[in-house]
Amino acid sequence: LSLYDTGVTAAFGDIAVAATAAIGRLEGIAFVFPMALGISLSPMVSQNYGARRYDRIHQCRRFAMRFALLFLGTMSVLYAFAAPVLARAFSSDPEVERLMVLGLRIIPWGFAFIEIHRYTGMFFTGCAKPAAAAWFNAFRIVGLLIPFSLLAMAFRWLPGLFLARVAADLLAGATGWYLTHRLTRSLA
Repeated sequence: LSLYDTGVTAAFGDIAVAATAAIGRLEGIAFVFPMALGISLSPMVSQNYGARRYDRIHQCRRFAMRFALLFLGTMSVLYAFAAPVLARAFSSDPEVERLMVLGLRIIPWGFAFIEIHRYTGMFFTGCAKPAAAAWFNAFRIVGLLIPFSLLAMAFRWLPGLFLARVAADLLAGATGWYLTHRLTRSLA
């Protein structure tokens, strides 16, 4: 759970902070394998970029994006169905449990796309375009997440805050998918 998430969620009270902190811990579990793959992407892409093996970069992109969609899509379904059980494992407070279930049925639907967003940055960095990766991260945070979150806060609607996160993740991930596809095509 980032400092931004905690600060924004604090506007909704301690119970909301407790619920989102628990969701953040569960989110970390979902990302263990995708992040392990992500760690190897930049050096793999960099090596093949330097060797002008653009076909391998294209294969890496296809595999990584599909893996993120399949693995994290599966985790999203599991979290949605197991939300009540997971919430009870983290808290005995009925209100925290209720907010956790709500969050676990909304936030995970953006998991695959946030990982695609991360992979996009790794592909751009590996292809000697670190500034593009930095701008893309700024696009997600400053261009999407902050405005969507402020809108939810203006309406004092906690589910809207969860939806703001998912909307930012979906838009950033879809944009990342397109940009990496375009990048790998331009290399060939």
